[in-house]
Amino acid sequence: MNLNDRVISKKYAMAYFMSSGEDAELKKNNLKKIINETADVMDYFINPVINLEIKLTILDRVISSEIKGSLSEKLFSILISTKRIALVESISEEFEKIYLDSKKMTQLELRAKYSLDDFEKKAISDNFKAVTGKTPVIKFVQDKNIIGGFLMKWDDKVFNSTINQKIESLKDKIISKEIL
Repeated sequence: MNLNDRVISKKYAMAYFMSSGEDAELKKNNLKKIINETADVMDYFINPVINLEIKLTILDRVISSEIKGSLSEKLFSILISTKRIALVESISEEFEKIYLDSKKMTQLELRAKYSLDDFEKKAISDNFKAVTGKTPVIKFVQDKNIIGGFLMKWDDKVFNSTINQKIESLKDKIISKEIL
């Protein structure tokens, strides 16, 4: 995704977050629902040959009654009308970040070779909160390439506490000593 699309996605996400009429939790849940409900017909919305009226009719037919009239349906209609529906996943991701930030939370990707037990997760969560002031929403990813330790990613930051990284660092130090 290019920078322009990322900026546009952030603006749509912020506008959706700031819109009145529904609370943020409902907006978040409805956006996820409408993305799931329209996944099978997304190609029709993106197709430049199909006219707008047909696209909006398809949207109306595939979404559930609980989403009809919601802000998420209105957002979808706008994205279809402005030919920016391909950005909906990115908009959803940006909305999630804004939503979590409003709750003093952040998405934290935790990578390790083996899944962590509750004690380890709590320790990482407590330390993360102490350092950043935000409660992490941990998404665990099992990574067989990690020898030991863990890697954390959040926002645009990375904390690498893997044995792999320590071995590379040691290797670099040994090589730099040999060259001198």
